[in-house]
Amino acid sequence: MTHKTETTAKAQCEDLIEEHFPEGLIRTLQRKFPTGRFQDFEDAVAEGFVKFLAKDEVLETPAGYVTVVAIHCIQRLFVRAAKEALPEGDPDGEAGVEPWADPTAEKVIGEATFGFVRGIVETWQSLNVRSATLVVLEAVELEEPISSAELAEELESLLGEDVLPDTARQWRKRGLDRLRAELHELDEVKEEK
Repeated sequence: MTHKTETTAKAQCEDLIEEHFPEGLIRTLQRKFPTGRFQDFEDAVAEGFVKFLAKDEVLETPAGYVTVVAIHCIQRLFVRAAKEALPEGDPDGEAGVEPWADPTAEKVIGEATFGFVRGIVETWQSLNVRSATLVVLEAVELEEPISSAELAEELESLLGEDVLPDTARQWRKRGLDRLRAELHELDEVKEEK
């Protein structure tokens, strides 16, 4: 598709649509949230494009922005559905109990969030940094801290080569810095009030 020499948010959206990105994102959301409804996924993707166009700003990763908006939309939907399914207040009248705390919904949202973050890391070209970051994310998900020596040992078995703890520490730092930067770029999305 030929656009003016100046790239615009609208042109970026048109490119994503021509590349069938919305259909692919809907399929991705269906895999990540198997209990969701197709029309909710369509609405979430549409909301991503609407918010991107409303920003009227050219982004380095427009697909990432639309994806984050869509995932936030689905997560809000699941939280709302969980809240509606729970009884109001605490039936036993216990003080200090959050009436809307739902460990099941929190677990689903947590798993989806980790899945999304892993998906970002899995696209990285650098095998070493990608592997180190994925091992660190797995440790975080399991709530088990991992030392540089343990990380080096794990990477040695994954990569089939010797890895020093200092090298593993550097790969971890580079990976987490990159992940933080990419998530910061996508953090333009705020929950609607």
